[in-house]
Amino acid sequence: QHGVIAWKHSDIPEAERGFNDSYEISRKLDDQPRMIPALLNLGLIAWSRSDLSSARQRWEEALPLARETGQPRYEGVLLANLGLLASDAGDFDDATRFFEQAMALHRREKNLKLYADALMHSAEVARSKGDTETALARLVESHGLFVSLEQRHEVALTLIRSGQVAIEASTCDEAEGYLERGLAIAYEIDDTWCLMFGLTQQGRLEGRRGNLQKAWGLYVRAYAIACRLEGRQHQADIARHAGNTLAEAGCHKEAYRLLFIAHREFEALHLFDRHETGRHCEVLLGNFSPEVAAAMAADVVALSANTIFEGDPPVTP
Repeated sequence: QHGVIAWKHSDIPEAERGFNDSYEISRKLDDQPRMIPALLNLGLIAWSRSDLSSARQRWEEALPLARETGQPRYEGVLLANLGLLASDAGDFDDATRFFEQAMALHRREKNLKLYADALMHSAEVARSKGDTETALARLVESHGLFVSLEQRHEVALTLIRSGQVAIEASTCDEAEGYLERGLAIAYEIDDTWCLMFGLTQQGRLEGRRGNLQKAWGLYVRAYAIACRLEGRQHQADIARHAGNTLAEAGCHKEAYRLLFIAHREFEALHLFDRHETGRHCEVLLGNFSPEVAAAMAADVVALSANTIFEGDPPVTP
């Protein structure tokens, strides 16, 4: 209970201590039903910090306990969480299997909220595989469920994710509508995670429209939120999107710096680089002479994304 209260007040270190204490006490008493929520929450804290290995370890420990003690609600949540990790690692077949199992459990138990959660997250697998039609259909269905359940965070999130899919389907006007509606709710409920995600997608949209300065300002705001949330994966994702926008605008040197930093973070976090950011860096270096390319490669080693986002905005050549 102490951990839950601390988490609601955004005191993550105190929440982690509370959940750790709960886990250790329950483990010593062999109280498996109480171990499960503690492990689930410890995994969520690790995931929020981009410590995906620790998150997986916690959830894989909790899953057999949920099955052995007959707790399908927790089993479904853990399966969906493992599906998210599998998707991040590029294991799309495993991710699909985890989500399908989770949705089947929640349907059987008639838990509409958790079914909608798993359905929403399964859309990310479809999007990652380039199936924007399936991704959008799943987001629209889950959005309708969340509206009926009055789950405003998820309503905002499904709208923003729909905007993301629309950007990738090159339907920019449709994307703008989704993002504006999602961010309006995020501002209203002060949802920092949705704000970070939505601002990033707006940056992508403005970049596609050729509005580089506006896009850069949106990325700077999103990155500042990611730093406050201490999410390395989110910081790397924003750096990658900003780098791609700069590359499309012809700012190859600035784009290389951000994409290299993003690629370095993906490797450090053992994330599957489905966007081939490393290869994109090599392509960008090909725009320069060997001497300049070598100097750029050496310069970026000690550079951080913080330095770039805090610096002067890039100028289109």
